[in-house]
Amino acid sequence: MKRSMFSLVIFLAVSFLGAKSIPAATSDGLPDTASPGESMSLLPRNLGKAAVGIEDLGTFGSIAVLHDGRLKPLETFSRHLLLQWSGRSRYEGRPALALLAEILFAPERTGDYKIFRIDNPEVADALRITQDAHRRYSYRQLEPALHRLQALAARADSVEDAKRNLVEKEVLRTMSNVVTYLNLTRAVQYALPSPALTVHSPETRAALHLPPEDGTLPTFWQLMDRAPLLARVLEDIGNQPQEQRGPVANEVVRLSRVMYLESQSGQTSALKIFPDTGTSTAWGAPSEVISNPILLQYMRDEVADLAGMASAYRKGQGDEFIHLAQAYNKGVRQLAPVQFGKTRFKLEVAYEKVDPIFLALLAYWAALFACFFYFLTPRKWLYSTGWLLSLVAVALHVTAIVMRILIMRRPPVTSLFETFPFVAAISIVSALFLERRSREGIALLCASLLGVILLSIAGRYAADGDTLQMLVAVLNSNFWLSTHVICITTGYGACLLSGAIGHMRLIRTVFPAKSGDTLREIDRMVFGTLCFGLLFSFIGTVLGGIWADQSWGRFWGWDPKENGALLIVLWCAILLHAKHWGVVREKGLAVGTVLGAVIVSLAWLGVNLLNVGLHSYGFTNGAALKLFSYIGGELLFMILALAGIAWRNRPSTTPA
Repeated sequence: MKRSMFSLVIFLAVSFLGAKSIPAATSDGLPDTASPGESMSLLPRNLGKAAVGIEDLGTFGSIAVLHDGRLKPLETFSRHLLLQWSGRSRYEGRPALALLAEILFAPERTGDYKIFRIDNPEVADALRITQDAHRRYSYRQLEPALHRLQALAARADSVEDAKRNLVEKEVLRTMSNVVTYLNLTRAVQYALPSPALTVHSPETRAALHLPPEDGTLPTFWQLMDRAPLLARVLEDIGNQPQEQRGPVANEVVRLSRVMYLESQSGQTSALKIFPDTGTSTAWGAPSEVISNPILLQYMRDEVADLAGMASAYRKGQGDEFIHLAQAYNKGVRQLAPVQFGKTRFKLEVAYEKVDPIFLALLAYWAALFACFFYFLTPRKWLYSTGWLLSLVAVALHVTAIVMRILIMRRPPVTSLFETFPFVAAISIVSALFLERRSREGIALLCASLLGVILLSIAGRYAADGDTLQMLVAVLNSNFWLSTHVICITTGYGACLLSGAIGHMRLIRTVFPAKSGDTLREIDRMVFGTLCFGLLFSFIGTVLGGIWADQSWGRFWGWDPKENGALLIVLWCAILLHAKHWGVVREKGLAVGTVLGAVIVSLAWLGVNLLNVGLHSYGFTNGAALKLFSYIGGELLFMILALAGIAWRNRPSTTPA
């Protein structure tokens, strides 16, 4: 290996001299399609024989990639990348990993895939592209508008982040997605067929020990393996004038110039899959390894395995692809054993493949339908079915949370996304305990309804990127995550459950059941869950103040998030005191809990829309309209409910 690498270094040095000796305007210069300036902005098109492709990728999904500050398997990387691009975790029924493999190894086939979601129609109009009914576009559709997109992105980037409007944010997001896609199509360019490296002369093919021409274009890596042969020809011709060279010499010089320019193109890519010096912050993309002879010597076998995977994929050789993926994984793990000792790749791959949160959402939907039909036609088997489906959903739900804890080795609530599954779990498990006692079906219906709503919202936030991301600085404490954040989110869950049962109380008041015991049981559930919510909200708020004192040197700073937590505590306390002193009765308490759910939504999500304060780590775009629509819907519900109650309690006009 040392001898071959020494020849490689000589080859790169000699090919540099060969590149310098040829004027840029000569007929044997670099083709336009391989220009370093354009290689970052054009999708590869003519790569010779059409790629066959494979769907069974074996252990390809467990290849490690450094992304967003942490090592993650390609299974996770591909899924969250597609979510960012299109808002979906699959493309036309295919897993995201299969799409990523095609982008890497057969990029010319992906140009017509509609994977870029553009929600704002003004962006499509600005780019002068025909609007798609599903708001998804292919690269081929966006390609003619790249210059306009780049200009709009530059203009939006010059605006301060807090002052950007929705159109500017959508432009920047679209530009980022397109650039990431294009860079990935070039990530393993060294292993893809290259028209610029076509060897026309049979004599040159024989001199370089290349097989006879069969329509398959050579790759950079294929010629790199022949570095000693290329270097020998270059050494023989030295500085001979072009007119004195033979056809073989001229073609080798041309190839050397192309290879040198490609090796020095310095393309950046999100595909950081090669470890460097065993650290967690210095992983490199294939192009970075290829352009560095020292790194290439260190990881030559892994670079060769990846090149072999590209070749096997294009030829449809599934068994060979899987074998090379296993060899690559084994080699990389030997290069960075410390880092892999800190990860749980198999568990994370299983989590991404199974997607237990999505399966739990489906089970909650099924349970919701069973409960709904139970109230329409009360039959025992429908009630039992609702119970069974709810238990299955909760089992999947809790499994997802436990898997996330084991993967990330931290408490389950560290991001805005993670609050939704956890709050949902708290409220649903509490509802099932209440249902076990009451057996009225009300709490069971609330459990499935909250599961559907909260996990559906979680799916929306999952589209923003990696849901197993690194902690932001403000949350980087497992102790306080296990105490303050858990208590606060438990309070959220209890208050939301109280509000859900409050809805049922108002509906039952307008449409009463035959038995009066139902209302009394609902009233007990509303009161109990409200007390539960007040207890944990109060404890969580106090613990948050202690954490703030340790981190920021003050117990309380009237931060919007702190004010929201205090507002929940005060509202719950006001309701309970009003009930105790008879200011409100059962119906008034139910109305108060519905308003309490609105207050929780404002404290949980609304304060993030302000994008101010030390707690604004969950700011998201486009949430304001949905939040205010929810609040408007709740106000409309209460108006209709109170009007229905007033109508039912109206004085009778029947003559005596």
